[in-house]
Amino acid sequence: VSLPAQIGKELGNSREVDSGPTNTIFTYGPYITLKKGRYLLTLAYSANTNGNKLEVGRFNDPIKNHMIAMAPLPKAENSKIDLELN
Repeated sequence: VSLPAQIGKELGNSREVDSGPTNTIFTYGPYITLKKGRYLLTLAYSANTNGNKLEVGRFNDPIKNHMIAMAPLPKAENSKIDLELN
């Protein structure tokens, strides 16, 4: 599933961001209520540089921002990362 994002372009089931001053993809949603528990987030990605990271959390309110998980996304072609969320 390709989630909505503020930058980059959607290509089928993926999103592409060209190299430049910022290689940031800010995606949001889906806005659903989840029961407490353990969840597995799988992200398929390609990156042509190192220094990328995945941050998962709530970032829409400076007072209530809350990061629940973070993982590095190293340079890779057609890679994936599994991130367990509690």
